[in-house]
Amino acid sequence: MPADGLVSPGYIVAVSLTGTEPRYIEHLFRTRSGMTEVDKYSRGIVKNRSSLYRENFKQMTAPCLPSNEQVLIADAIDQTAEIANAGVRILRRQINAISEYRTRLITDVGTGKLDVREAASHLPDNADAPGQELGNVSPVLD
Repeated sequence: MPADGLVSPGYIVAVSLTGTEPRYIEHLFRTRSGMTEVDKYSRGIVKNRSSLYRENFKQMTAPCLPSNEQVLIADAIDQTAEIANAGVRILRRQINAISEYRTRLITDVGTGKLDVREAASHLPDNADAPGQELGNVSPVLD
């Protein structure tokens, strides 16, 4: 099973017990309660550089549901995450497209390919002030 992580001689690899869904355990320890449990058993001077030693790892507790429920929970989390990630990908594409459009618009105005004098003549005098509404001004694009 592929897994994200770091490689170091200081790390141990834990294998989930029979009847335990690894994705459930992974999701469980990414929750606030799971991270609190890990922090409780980790040792170190700086919080984000603490170590969780094997002896302490074995002392941690976690809710142990029937394996079929673990699979259902992990599947539901994975499906929800995929929907959210798809939304993020769409938004990133939209942001990139708007950014490209903005760059092109600025270039076209700066080079004179787009004449905005008519639209600019309808702007209020205080249009440069932050937070001011521009009203119903729509640029004339020839």
